Amino acid sequence: MEVYIILLTIIAGSAVVAGFPPQGYQKSFDVTQSDKEMLDLLTHKNRYDKRIKPPQQQINVNISVLLLSLSSPDESSLHYEVEFLMHQKWVDTRLAHTRHNGFQHVYALSHHAQIWKPDIFL
Repeated sequence: MEVYIILLTIIAGSAVVAGFPPQGYQKSFDVTQSDKEMLDLLTHKNRYDKRIKPPQQQINVNISVLLLSLSSPDESSLHYEVEFLMHQKWVDTRLAHTRHNGFQHVYALSHHAQIWKPDIFL
């Protein structure tokens, strides 16, 4: 079975959390700062380690899957191709921030390599 995955990750964190190290940390952002500038500061190597899971006791990960195509079914070998879109959403309190433009979500697709992501088993 060949599986094609398109992964879109959105990180949301709107509460201000105390206890972050001061190096590279800024918790309040104004309307002039882009998502990239915010994430550069929030994922600074002195305050964020993507190898360590968020500190919450339990991390709720919401997953939705949209089937895009199911093709080339072969009943004799049970081989088929599946293409789907999977969307994950969770809260990482280490990325908590206050944004003064009214938006709580930060679109982190360009920073996906620098943030913690839950393991996926298919």
